[in-house]
Amino acid sequence: MVKGVAYIQTLARALERGEHCILESPTGSGKTLCLLATVAAYLTRRRALREREENAGAADIDELFYFARDAQSGCELVFCPYNYIVDASIRAAYNISLEGAVVVFDEAHNLPQLSMQQVIAQAHSVVITSGTLKPLSSLALQLAASETRFNFLENEHVIQPRQVFASFVTTCLQRPLKLTYDRENDYSLVAKQLGQILLDVAAIFENCGVLVFLPSYAMFFAPFRGKVSEGLSLPDDLVRCVLCVGIPFASLYDLKVKSKRAALQNQPYATPQSRWTGADWYFDSAMAAVNQAAGRVVRHANDYGAVLFVDERYHAPNCAAVKRFLESGTLPNLLFYGPQGTGKTSVAQIIASAIHGSMNSLMVMELNASDDRGIDVVREKIRFFAPKASATPTAGCAVHPSLQKIKLLILDECDQMTTVAQTAIRRIMEVYSAHARFILICNELFRLQIALQSRCVSFRFRALLQDEIRGRVFEIARSSNIFLDDATFDALHFHTEGDM
Repeated sequence: MVKGVAYIQTLARALERGEHCILESPTGSGKTLCLLATVAAYLTRRRALREREENAGAADIDELFYFARDAQSGCELVFCPYNYIVDASIRAAYNISLEGAVVVFDEAHNLPQLSMQQVIAQAHSVVITSGTLKPLSSLALQLAASETRFNFLENEHVIQPRQVFASFVTTCLQRPLKLTYDRENDYSLVAKQLGQILLDVAAIFENCGVLVFLPSYAMFFAPFRGKVSEGLSLPDDLVRCVLCVGIPFASLYDLKVKSKRAALQNQPYATPQSRWTGADWYFDSAMAAVNQAAGRVVRHANDYGAVLFVDERYHAPNCAAVKRFLESGTLPNLLFYGPQGTGKTSVAQIIASAIHGSMNSLMVMELNASDDRGIDVVREKIRFFAPKASATPTAGCAVHPSLQKIKLLILDECDQMTTVAQTAIRRIMEVYSAHARFILICNELFRLQIALQSRCVSFRFRALLQDEIRGRVFEIARSSNIFLDDATFDALHFHTEGDM
């Protein structure tokens, strides 16, 4: 109910002000009902205010084509396919006027390929809504010029974190799992790896359905961006597990892809924060298809299931993404999660050192939340530290200068914090967003409030492979002139349980 209220309030405010909005609300949250009710109420009120006495009609262009073509000028509510609105030539052919209109694009996850600058310029309000639209800021830059103002809403999901198990499958049969064309010579190994994963998953979900998405029609499962991933509802036991196999990147040789990347690469931008490159679009469009496919596992508030992302590249973008944040000056709050000993704290400390260097002691606070886990530490330490005056940027620093004015708070093992303390942290994030950024580190993601997770960009750190640990440990031993044999390493690995 609360999610519906937030949706209605954001939409109603935008309509009253003649503004545009991008609204993300997941399946089962009632967004379509809220959307239609709010738009209908606004149109009714506007008609009354303008003292219009004519009766309003409704037409469906798909089913009542000829009637709608002649009668649409007298209607206040018209349903039609996207291209009737976006394509200027179709609008002209059927005399569709957007002046003063409220234009609603429902299930709008297919819109990123389209530019709607003309529609936005003419319409009273443009509403973009769907269950999977992240990242909203990137979508806004695709659809309109950077100066166009949108009202954003990201509703939390209707389900609880415990209802979905999500995991990355990056290795199988003691070998890395990467499903790219350059591995065609390893076809037999890839087939064995994928076959083993499917057998293991089928054994777990013995009496329920399992849905597998692939980048193409190989094996005739279900491809990303197809009808199964976007238009088919398979609730409850029909699907309890979704496997996203590979990443559905578009072909780099496709002329449309080349043109889009080139256009975005050369597009001027007002500030570094508003820059959105061709590479960003290429990655975001693939991830949007993955998000849409993964959403097949939960279709209502009481549904549950598991999602497996089968490819080591799902884990690989961590370092590149963090580097991009540092260079652009748009560092969000970060959440690092995964098994112990995988480098989460080390990466957080490297980020702090890269931003503040010699000013670390003044600009960075690091706390272990397993020791300082209650509300008192939030009130007495964090709340006092976050709003304090910032330091002067250092010339010649590798990161964007604007980040050197930001306080950095590293909360290790934050999954051990009390519920009250987590709620307080969330509030501080919002109040002091101009002065401070948080890096939250945890082993067990399910212990963190979903509202706190939603205010961070999350990065999963996978468990290190034994061969990866072996190589690093032997390198350290050699550089330290310490003798180490295989038996000693095996014992060390066993007792530390892979914790570097």
